[in-house]
Amino acid sequence: MKQRFYLLAIVIFFLIGCSLDYGQLKEDDSWAPEFIFNAVHMIKIKSGKKDSEIQAVQMEQYRDMDAVFAKGVRFTVYNDEGKIAVEGTCGLLSADNDNDMYILSEQVRVRSYEQDLQIESTTLRWNNQTEQLTNAKDEAITIIAGLKNQDPAYAHPEKESDTVLTMTGYGLAASGVSKAYTVYNRIEGTIITGKSE
Repeated sequence: MKQRFYLLAIVIFFLIGCSLDYGQLKEDDSWAPEFIFNAVHMIKIKSGKKDSEIQAVQMEQYRDMDAVFAKGVRFTVYNDEGKIAVEGTCGLLSADNDNDMYILSEQVRVRSYEQDLQIESTTLRWNNQTEQLTNAKDEAITIIAGLKNQDPAYAHPEKESDTVLTMTGYGLAASGVSKAYTVYNRIEGTIITGKSE
């Protein structure tokens, strides 16, 4: 009788102990992208005109956040006249659409033809709400002003100048509102003035 009791207790234990509902297990896939696009070429049209364009080797869209991550990126922004105002390249792009923040990294190069300016860095952060462009204070930055682009497909500089400036340093804070920028540390460079200056 004792043996049957132990046998019955073991059977009941296994029946109760192994009563997992495997259909209720959820796999956490929040880290995985919802969509992955390869060889991307997207054009944004605003008010019937081409506003911006982006090309990427790969782009990922995530389910739980309004964010896009891309690699091998080339982008172009057009002005109201349909001319290229800004263009750039970077190895990686992180676009946080909820906060209107963009981080460009890995061999970043951005050219603003309206400001006649090129910026190169390892990483740049753009806050679209405050129109602030920054990088870390210990990160190298190169600024070239006076691009002298004569191609009619590109926007003309807001201010014409014969001066060519090449400057390197560390740390950048630039304002899209005031058009002023600050480089914080170890600044060196060359200024070549033109005939009229």
